[in-house]
Amino acid sequence: FRSEEILFSKDLISSDARKIYELGSKIDVLIVVWSNNTLYANMFDERLESYRSLSGATPVLITDFEEIIKQGITKILWSGTESLIAKYKEELKNEDFKNTTFVTSQPIFLEFFNKDVNKGVSLDFIAKSCGIKQEEVVAVGDGLNDYEMIEYAGLGVAMGNACEEIKKIANHITRTND
Repeated sequence: FRSEEILFSKDLISSDARKIYELGSKIDVLIVVWSNNTLYANMFDERLESYRSLSGATPVLITDFEEIIKQGITKILWSGTESLIAKYKEELKNEDFKNTTFVTSQPIFLEFFNKDVNKGVSLDFIAKSCGIKQEEVVAVGDGLNDYEMIEYAGLGVAMGNACEEIKKIANHITRTND
């Protein structure tokens, strides 16, 4: 595999992507959009700089969201304070998304993606593509976005600082990554 090659992808449906972007635009969150391996953002601030350093991608300012929707959107992320993200996550449970899952990856990030995609599905795809049996797979994680991956792996490892839900399903808990 080449690192730039997209092996598997399922985009958000347009109506859900539009709704997520509109809801995020009404509140105090940075909105990050991934489309065609490009990082787009609704503003440039210290939150974006922090996310950019995590992702390694150079962000592009969103000037026409409808054009990005036409390209296809693999993920939308909201970045805010821990308390605001927790509040919005709870409030969003009442929203009617047609085909979207949302989960915190870190307490300050709320990620939205197609409900048929998660790290477990992706790990299964890669393992099968490489001829690796499920019981031979090791996965390490700490956030709720790692749940299906830890659950899928033959050996699921939770970081010492992982959330309790991940620790409960892991086969092993290791040291913190802090």
